[in-house]
Amino acid sequence: QVESLAVDNYGDIAVGKILNYEPPAGQQYPTFTQLGDDEVPSGRSLCILGHAFHQFTTVWDDESDSFKIPPAALPIPRFPMECMLTRGIIAQIQDEDSSTVHERKFIELSSPGLRGQSGGPVFDVNAKIMGLQSQTISHEMGFNTKEKQWVKK
Repeated sequence: QVESLAVDNYGDIAVGKILNYEPPAGQQYPTFTQLGDDEVPSGRSLCILGHAFHQFTTVWDDESDSFKIPPAALPIPRFPMECMLTRGIIAQIQDEDSSTVHERKFIELSSPGLRGQSGGPVFDVNAKIMGLQSQTISHEMGFNTKEKQWVKK
């Protein structure tokens, strides 16, 4: 059961706290780095972890009242990709149906980004999470893949 839930539709993220969660003994969890606007360490070596080139659709299971990953989709491959933090970006996003403006902070990476890595962690050599992969835009890289990546024109 979720005790608290924060949903940000404009940043495309939701964060929740699980009620009465007891982590297994000895289990370690990554931590998020909180950087101020003037602390973006350009040139820092980072890694993106995601599931590029592996596509599947979750299904709703009425019996368990939850989403399930189809057995044919498993195991889900992890695809790490090395990159470098190039700069911090502050963007203003305006609602399509109103004049409301939302400010968002992003970090730009040297990686071309691959579809399927969205939502995955972007972390440093100490496993400190710098952010989450979002707004993946890749450019034609001049090689063929089995799955066509989205190309910005």
